Amino acid sequence: MLALGPRNSDAATQQFNDTEQALLTHLSTYLALTIDHARSRDDHQAAMVKLTEQSQMLRLQQEQLAQQTTSAARRAAATDGIRVYALGPLRVEHDGEVITRWGGDKAGTYQAEALFAFLFDRRGRGITKDEAAEVIWPDLEISRADSAFHRTLAALRRTLEPGLKRGNQSRMILYHHDRYWLEPACIAWCDTEEFVAAAERGSPCFISRNHTKRPCC
Repeated sequence: MLALGPRNSDAATQQFNDTEQALLTHLSTYLALTIDHARSRDDHQAAMVKLTEQSQMLRLQQEQLAQQTTSAARRAAATDGIRVYALGPLRVEHDGEVITRWGGDKAGTYQAEALFAFLFDRRGRGITKDEAAEVIWPDLEISRADSAFHRTLAALRRTLEPGLKRGNQSRMILYHHDRYWLEPACIAWCDTEEFVAAAERGSPCFISRNHTKRPCC
C-alpha cells in the first residue's frame, strides 16, 4: 500500500491532477510488482533448498542401498561358487567348504591342486596339455605324463563338480582351441582381484583368512 498526503504546493488546490494520479498509479504498480517478484524469488530459493535437501537424502539412501546390495552379494558369494586365496599358500573354498582333497583314488591331490593353480593363474589364456605336463610332471616320459594329466584333470573336474559324469560336460574346466580353460564365472571371489582393486583405489589392503581387511605395510 502506498499512502500519500496532501500536495505540498502553492497551487490553489491540493488535489492531484490526472497526470500526477497516473504517475502515482504507475509507481505503485511497479513497487507492487517488485515486492511480488522478491517474494517469488524467496519462495523459489526456499523450494531449491528443500529440493537440494531431498536430493541429498535420496543420494544417501541410494548409497546405503548399494552398500547393502554389495554386502548381500558378498555374503552370498561366501557360500556359493569358488573363493580363491592366492596371496600366500593356496586356499580354495567351494560352496563354503575348504577343499582339502583335490584328487581321487588314482590321482595325487597335490598334482590336482597344482593343475587348478595353473589354470587359475592362466585365466583368460588357458593352458595346453604339454604346458601342464612340463610344469607338473617334468620327469615323466611323454606317454606317462599324458596319462597322468588326463587322470588328474578328470579327478579335478569331479572335485569341483561332484555330480559330473563326463569331462566334456564340465562347466568349470572347458576345452576349446586345443587349450584348457578355467571358466571365469565359476570364481565368485579371489583375493588377488580384491587387492588389485584396492590398490587402484589408492587404499591397498590384504584379506585375511577370516575375511577381514587389513592395511598392507
